[in-house]
Amino acid sequence: MLNKKYIVSGLIAFLAGEALIVVAIILPKAEIGSLADWVSGIGAIGAIVGVIYQVHEQRTEFQQSKNADIAIALGIVKILKEDKSKSMMFPSDVAQTYCYNIGYSAGSFRFLGFATKETVKNLKDNKPETEEKRIKDPERENHYVTEVRKFYRIDSRETSNYINYDLGLLKQNFNDGDKIYAVYDDPLGKLYFSIDFIIIRKD
Repeated sequence: MLNKKYIVSGLIAFLAGEALIVVAIILPKAEIGSLADWVSGIGAIGAIVGVIYQVHEQRTEFQQSKNADIAIALGIVKILKEDKSKSMMFPSDVAQTYCYNIGYSAGSFRFLGFATKETVKNLKDNKPETEEKRIKDPERENHYVTEVRKFYRIDSRETSNYINYDLGLLKQNFNDGDKIYAVYDDPLGKLYFSIDFIIIRKD
C-alpha cells in the first residue's frame, strides 16, 4: 500500500515538473502572475488526483473487510474404515474436501456436490445447467444423506470440517476420465469451485 502511494506521489511530482518545463519553454515571456496561476492549477490537479486515489484505496479496503471468501481443497486420501462383520479396520480411498476462509470476515458456506470441468465452465459463463451438465451430490440422490445440507459459519482464516466422500458413488455417477471439482455456495447463491480436481478412474 505504501509503495503504491509513493509511486503515485512520484508520478504526480514528475508530471508537475514536466508541466513547469513546458510552461517555461512555451511561455518565456509570460508574466509572473500567469506562471503562478499555472503552478497553482497543476498543484490543485495533483491534489485532486491524490485524494481520488486515497478514497479509492480506502473504499477497496472497506469492501474487502466486509467480504468472506473461500479456497476449496479436493483430493483423494486414505482413511481407516470399520468392517463391522470382521470387527476390524481397513484402509479405504475417499474423496476429501474442505474449504478455508481467505476473506476478511466470517461467512457461511455449504457443500453442494461435485461438477465436471464442463459443468464448472457452464456455471462460470452463466449458461443453464442440463441433465448431463449439473452439480451432483450422489449421497443425496442415492438417499445416503436425506437431510438438506446446511450452511456452516467459518471465521476468517479458519478451515471448515472435512467431508469424506465415497469414491464408489462418484464412479457410479460420473464417466471414466471425468475431471471432478467440489462445489460450495453461500446464502446469496454465489458458487465457489475447488482449486484442485480428481479424475474418475473406473478400472
